[in-house]
Amino acid sequence: MDSETVRELLLEGAGAGSVLTLSNQDLPGPWVSAGQPVDTLESVPEDCIDGVLAVQGFTTVPVRPRMGQIARVLRIGGWLGLAQSDHTCTFAGLQLGGWTGRERRALDAALLAAFPHQRGAVVEELIWEARGQGLRPTRLHLGFAHRKVGAGDLDDYLREGPAAGIPGPLDRITAAAGVTLADRYAEAWQEATAAGPVTVSTPMVVLAARRVAGDPLAPVAGPARRLPLLAEPIRSPRPEAERAIMDALGRHRRRWDDLVAGTRSESRRERLGSA
Repeated sequence: MDSETVRELLLEGAGAGSVLTLSNQDLPGPWVSAGQPVDTLESVPEDCIDGVLAVQGFTTVPVRPRMGQIARVLRIGGWLGLAQSDHTCTFAGLQLGGWTGRERRALDAALLAAFPHQRGAVVEELIWEARGQGLRPTRLHLGFAHRKVGAGDLDDYLREGPAAGIPGPLDRITAAAGVTLADRYAEAWQEATAAGPVTVSTPMVVLAARRVAGDPLAPVAGPARRLPLLAEPIRSPRPEAERAIMDALGRHRRRWDDLVAGTRSESRRERLGSA
């Protein structure tokens, strides 16, 4: 999903009024006039904002506190639009031939170390935490943000971080696992891009929600957190990653009434356990 598509999805149906934009990166052109940029909501009074746009606003902060602040400042009926990439599940068609299992695990740990707040299914965490804060989901889109990395822009890709305050892959690997592993990682990328551009894909969620008044429903417990599989950011072939996204989309479609109502259907394991 490109930035213009994401912007259209988030702003479609959004009301006018006072709008705040949270972001952890420089926003592309279409977002320049989307709202008043803010770094934090702590100093904003309660119930005074009509809309909040959170574009990559959860990359470097825990979901629960920030979602609570968003719910606090929104008026009843106010809207939230968020777009968030899950950088812990970024994958590319990069072959790491000759690497040992230990080296792969060290590489994965180094790449994940910069995202201490994204350690599970960030898509589900965002959705259910919003619902638990009284923000009723109205729209949900799951997809991928794609980037082609060629030999000419390889150095920029390896050095640039995905958000402000997060170093690029080479610096993260160097800091966590040493120069030798970082050099081998760079060489693997050089070999791959020598044959042509490599597509890097990152799962992404776009969610719209409204703050509801006097919600009598019990708070929704968040999903169980699950560690991503080792080597997932590097070794996941495209079909497996796409299947995971489609499975997640299917689960959310089946539970859409639950999301809106703030309840959860009994899981298959719970049904079997009570039989």
